[in-house]
Amino acid sequence: METLITILREIRDPPDFNARRDCSAMLFIALVATLYGAKSCVDIVDFASVNEDDLAEIVDLRHGAPSHDPS
Repeated sequence: METLITILREIRDPPDFNARRDCSAMLFIALVATLYGAKSCVDIVDFASVNEDDLAEIVDLRHGAPSHDPS
C-alpha cells in the first residue's frame, strides 16, 4: 500500500499551492472507491464518508473526508 501511495505522490497537482487536501490521498480514495464499485464522484464521496476512519489510517484526512458540498 505504501508503494501505491508513493507512486500517487509523484503526480503533480497544479492548484497544489492552495489545496486543503493532498492530491495523492484523493487519488487513492478515488481508486479504492472505484474498486468497491463507485461509478460517480458522488459515489466516491459517499464511500469516503462512510469509510473515513479506516481511510484516515492510510492517508492524511486532517480536513475530513472529501465532500461534493462546498459548504
